[in-house]
Amino acid sequence: MESRQAGRNRDNRRKRHNMRLTKIELRCDKRSRRRRARAPPAPERSGNRVTSIVVPGRNQPFNCGNQSGLQYPFWTSDREDCGHPDYKVDCGSGFAELNITSVKYRILEANYDSGIIRLARSDFIGGLCPKDLLNATFDESVLPLAPNTELLTIYHNCSRAFPQYVSTYVGDLPCGAGDGDDDDTISYYVTTNLSPPLLNGIRGQLEDFGSSCKTVSIHVSRPLLNALERNRTRDNLQRASSLDLTKNVRRA
Repeated sequence: MESRQAGRNRDNRRKRHNMRLTKIELRCDKRSRRRRARAPPAPERSGNRVTSIVVPGRNQPFNCGNQSGLQYPFWTSDREDCGHPDYKVDCGSGFAELNITSVKYRILEANYDSGIIRLARSDFIGGLCPKDLLNATFDESVLPLAPNTELLTIYHNCSRAFPQYVSTYVGDLPCGAGDGDDDDTISYYVTTNLSPPLLNGIRGQLEDFGSSCKTVSIHVSRPLLNALERNRTRDNLQRASSLDLTKNVRRA
């Protein structure tokens, strides 16, 4: 649990962020000119497990892990006044990683010209069925979701199998098939939001899933879900289940 002192420190960071945006630009600009880090290796481009986010740019870019040119809202321990309090990145693993509502993400790409930042959920990098699945929420006032973002719902570690429920919008998750996945688990996924009338015919099935499985919803892009519905391959499932967010933001 976060201590009272840690909570006060977090509140103080938020106040500084809200009150001194102009000073942030000047301070970061000077700091960047004084200290130029070595260029890191080229960004990882795996073709899957990606999350897209759009970002306002405020400060001079910096390097972290295998990423170069990172800007607001990201910051490191020596650049505390240059970013948003919730977007501190850790560079120690050779990658640029951050925790958002207790879920760790890895930055795969930061393109401030197009306004797109791609993130991967670190728990999905090792396989499709991590042991502890967590829901993650994003503060859209900082990084807003794109219009084509939807939810991929995963019903994980079910107590019994439902092979009769597999359909166009419901697929079985191949857990225990290697690549870091858990063994002997039964899991399913639903490729459309759970509220549309489209799913009225399988409400009973969804209730069975909800009572027998652990549930997590992941932000994904609709085009990747369409590809998964057309061709239910493991590769398409990896791409869809890993693309958590697609954000299109204008630079500030």
